[in-house]
Amino acid sequence: MGLAALSLLSEAAERQPLLCVIDDAQWLDRASALVLAFVARRLLAEPVALVVAAREPGEEYRGLPELLVGGLREGDARELLSSVIRGPLDEAGA
Repeated sequence: MGLAALSLLSEAAERQPLLCVIDDAQWLDRASALVLAFVARRLLAEPVALVVAAREPGEEYRGLPELLVGGLREGDARELLSSVIRGPLDEAGA
C-alpha cells in the first residue's frame, strides 16, 4: 500500500511539483498513518511537499522534521476574528 501511494505521488509530481496537505491527521486509522509516514520518509528525491497537521504528533511520524505551532494569544485571536466578522464579538464567550 505504501509503495503504491509513493508511486502515485511521484507520478503526479512528474508533471509539476505537488503539495499534499493532510489536516486532522489524529483521525487517521493506524494503517493510513503508517502509509503516510512511509511515503513521507521516501519523498526526499521527489518534487513533493507533504504537510501533516495533527493536534499531537503521532508515533508513526517520529524522526520526521516537524514544526510545532501553538495557538494565538487572545489579542491576536480577537484581531483575526474582527478582520472577518462584521458584527460585535461576545466578550464573555471569546
